[in-house]
Amino acid sequence: AAASPKALEVEYCGSMAHVDHDLARLYIPFENGESALLDGDPQQAVVLLKVAAFLSDRKSTLKVLLEGRRTKDESEDLATARSLSVFSYLVNVAACRPSCLRIGGGSRSLSSESGVACVPIHELRVAAGEEEAVPVHFQVGSVALSNRAKEGLKVAAALVVEDDLTICVEGHCHKSGEEESIASARCAMVFEELVLLGVRESQLETRDCGSRHPVSRLSGEPNCRVELHIVQ
Repeated sequence: AAASPKALEVEYCGSMAHVDHDLARLYIPFENGESALLDGDPQQAVVLLKVAAFLSDRKSTLKVLLEGRRTKDESEDLATARSLSVFSYLVNVAACRPSCLRIGGGSRSLSSESGVACVPIHELRVAAGEEEAVPVHFQVGSVALSNRAKEGLKVAAALVVEDDLTICVEGHCHKSGEEESIASARCAMVFEELVLLGVRESQLETRDCGSRHPVSRLSGEPNCRVELHIVQ
């Protein structure tokens, strides 16, 4: 007789509490009005090395939001530009995986000090039995949810409702062979499915990441995904 399918479960993926605490202490300072990293700046260099060390474990599920910060006399765009500068350094110079980093700024960026804060990301993933917990995957070029994806979202939605969580639905695509807009379409598809499953729209945010954060440089399908991040 064929083995019965294993029940799907939702896992919280992220860092341990002590790692969260250590990450929260890492802050990359910027000069007022500046968005580029400065050559030879010792404060920036020390913190960047520490962030890269946190992300060096290839088996870790740790993800970090590089949250750009600005003072009240600076623009929101400047905060985002700072986050992008740090992201570019960590990926292109320190060889950190882009899938482990996110760029942030915007309306939540106001601070007493110009810089970039390191905020740990906590994610909901679905697993069956001993399988590795994964985000919501799509076939290359498709926005259709598979039966497996729908089952996983049903389990995730129940947890979001029960724990009254706020979730950022994050869409991704593959750089080669897919239009960037498909990431947004995947995001919308998962958003609508979660609402149908009882999650309030006020509990959901969306982010279109395009192809900026690939899981794989070689294979397309791992990049065709939607991630569910818990909004702190």
